[in-house]
Parts: sequence; C-alpha cells; structure tokens
Amino acid sequence: MNPLLKIVGWLKGNDCGKLIKYTTNQITITGAKSEIGNFELGQFKNKIIELNKASELAVNLDNTQVMLCKEIEKIDANSPLNEECRRIRLQIILGFDQLQNILGTTKGQPEMDLKKELKQWIRFMSDLHKSGIKTLQGKPPGKGKSAVKLANVMQYQNINEEQIQEAVNKM
Repeated sequence: MNPLLKIVGWLKGNDCGKLIKYTTNQITITGAKSEIGNFELGQFKNKIIELNKASELAVNLDNTQVMLCKEIEKIDANSPLNEECRRIRLQIILGFDQLQNILGTTKGQPEMDLKKELKQWIRFMSDLHKSGIKTLQGKPPGKGKSAVKLANVMQYQNINEEQIQEAVNKM
C-alpha cells in the first residue's frame, strides 16, 4: 500500500494552508488523516529537549510545505522543478504523520526510546527541510550528497521511488 496516495487524496481540493499549530504547551498536527492529533507537551516539554526541537522543526517544515505548494501553483506543471516541489511536499506531510505516530506512542514508552525516535525524526526531517529550501531557491537536489540524503529519508519513511512517482503523477 502506498501511504502517499492517502495524502494526495487529501491534498486535492485543499489550499496551501498550514498543517501545524504549535503553542507553548500543545502541538496540533493536521494532515492526510484530517486532524491527526493534539499532543499535550506539558509533562515532557522540559524533560525532553528533542520534543522542543521536533516541534520547532515541524513548524519550519510546515512553512516550507506552504511555500512549496505556492511554488507548485506558479510554475509549469510539466517542469522538473514542479515535480521536485511535489515530491518534497508529499514527504514533508508524510513526516508529519510520522511525528504524530511517535508522539502517540509516548504513553507507556520509556523516555530514552522517545528521545531516540525524536532524534532520528529530527535528523531525517532536517535533511528533507534543507532539500525543500534548496528546491525553492531553484536548486533541486540532483546528485551527490543531497541525493543520498533524500534516498535515506525515503528509506526512513519506508517509501520507494515507484511509490513517490505514483503519488506525484496523481497530484
């Protein structure tokens, strides 16, 4: 099953809106599953630094996915830049689903496991965020380290090139 197709279905008919709402004590993630969830940060916020970093990165990723969406609307649908913007935007939204899954498992999960999962999410989503910014600057990741990092993000997200291409084609 291609997890990106659910996102594509949700994106159709929706504008380029934000999907993350972050306040001092709560993060709300909206995505392919409509409202994915609210997570109360209170008891963890001061104990788990990674949670703050993940929340801040999610907000930055959200800003990037909005900019990618607006760029997609402006440029020729058949251009390689448009396709790259769609690919990265889909992966960012999938990343929000992953963050929600990580946060949803906090009950009964040892603090060290949560920290480890959040660190991993932060590492891969930071690479994806950098690729999104480069793409918005007209320098989509092509070859070399950037391509390897994106391939690693895809592996982390448990998706492959065929799945992402299928989803991009249906957008």
